[in-house]
Amino acid sequence: MTPITALLSEDFSASATADFPALDATDLFRELHAIAVFANGWLLTSLPRGGLQIGHGVRPVGPGMRKRLRGASAEDRAAWQAIVTGEAMTGEDAWGEQAFHASRFRVEMMRREGLDHVMAAPVGDYLLPGYAGVVELFRTVAQGPFTPDEVAEVAKLSEKWGRRFRRSRDQRIVACGQPSGEWVQRPAERQFIFDAHLQPILGGEVFELLDERLRKAVRDDARQRLARLNGQAVTGDRLRLPDGHGDLWTFRVVVFKRFPALGDGPTLFYLLQPTCSEWAALREGDFTGDPDVARLIPALDFMAGHFRDRPKLAAIAKAAKLSPYYFHRRFTEMLGLTPKHYLLSCQLDAAKPRLIEGELELSQVAKACGFAHQSHFTSRFKQTTGLAPTHWRRLVAGGKRTHRAATE
Repeated sequence: MTPITALLSEDFSASATADFPALDATDLFRELHAIAVFANGWLLTSLPRGGLQIGHGVRPVGPGMRKRLRGASAEDRAAWQAIVTGEAMTGEDAWGEQAFHASRFRVEMMRREGLDHVMAAPVGDYLLPGYAGVVELFRTVAQGPFTPDEVAEVAKLSEKWGRRFRRSRDQRIVACGQPSGEWVQRPAERQFIFDAHLQPILGGEVFELLDERLRKAVRDDARQRLARLNGQAVTGDRLRLPDGHGDLWTFRVVVFKRFPALGDGPTLFYLLQPTCSEWAALREGDFTGDPDVARLIPALDFMAGHFRDRPKLAAIAKAAKLSPYYFHRRFTEMLGLTPKHYLLSCQLDAAKPRLIEGELELSQVAKACGFAHQSHFTSRFKQTTGLAPTHWRRLVAGGKRTHRAATE
């Protein structure tokens, strides 16, 4: 096994652009190793698909490891409990000592890599707003378990680096064109997770601050999905639900029959979709730990830059150097939305500030944002937001914020 100190000298952001660099975890891992020696480590993020994703890894993450991690995401109790509680913890803390040693995550994931101990510390939503991440560190048998003092120090350092990453992320989002008006404000939490009794597991406090009609719509939808589950392992849908003002909120809904990391029985994820600018701010170098995801990022850049031209799937797939069929499948699986939905998000995000300015006719807004004609723009806008463009503009001009609650 290559010494960890040698691996920590590698450049994690080699694929980053000069203007908008990727988030570089090299120094984070180096500082962590100085206070708590470890054999391997990951920087993980949650994504709007209902799972965890490797952003960076200290060691090269081979195809077998990536595949096992995707399958083990629902088993990684240390990482998920760190996200839910906001506290750093060891595997023994998360599972209980006996349960941890017998857990599938340890037996089928860790032991195959010669690892015996794990700890996880939250870093907050370091990559996509509202989608929390964790640092996860591993030790061999010879290195022994993490001590309480080491866990506490890792927690402090991870929190510090989380703040640093978020500042960098926010700068990239603004540089990619994120509007700053009140009408684009979103909840601080973007993923709401419920158990089979519709009790919140994650995001409960923020959820209760949302519009009453929207909360009721989420709960009603969840009840219907649970009634239809009938042994199905996982279901996923794109769902639009109205709030009390008629605005539609777009969620990716994923229902797991089992998600042991968060408890027994079915688990439901309601995942509020990122904006076009938030997606576009991602860089290939943000996913050095998973080349399968990294190679999809150029397609996001291509669509963000060419949405007005309404590019075909073949042209988009070419940016990722993949066949159209394989690209569409992998893009949807990895990121939790289709290329078509991402293009529409870019079009609507570009249209909204033009509507607010009020200097262009609807036909001109439609043309400027890549819609075929005004009626096409109007129908897509209403289908997505629940409001006609002129109605939406009047509400915003009157001081009403589309996503006004739970933003603090």
